[in-house]
Order: sequence, then structure tokens, then C-alpha cells
Amino acid sequence: MLTLMRLGWGQENAAFRQLFTSQFIPDATKEQADWFNELQRISISPDGAVRYRTATNNFDVVPK
Repeated sequence: MLTLMRLGWGQENAAFRQLFTSQFIPDATKEQADWFNELQRISISPDGAVRYRTATNNFDVVPK
């Protein structure tokens, strides 16, 4: 997944980012999904997205 993020995150084609959009807004209209895809693309670089994903993958939110 991290390699795919490095390669696909900053591309104009939103196919890769759509995977994330579908998780965050599963019932989004096309207009909403297009907006969120573009927001992801311009908000963080591919390397930044990888670093963020790596950091958050280690979060444990299960009550102890």
C-alpha cells in the first residue's frame, strides 16, 4: 500500500485516491467524491501521505 501511495497519490488521475474517498464518504455523490479526491491530492505530498499512513497505522484505539 505504501508503494502505491508513493506512485499514485499526486497523480491527476484520482483512481488511487478514490479508494480512500470511498472509505471516508461511502455514499458520496460524484461531485462530493471529486472534491474530496482533489482535496487529498493538493493537501499532502505523496511522501507526506506515506509518512502519515505509517504513523497512524501504529495507533491503538482499543480500550484497555
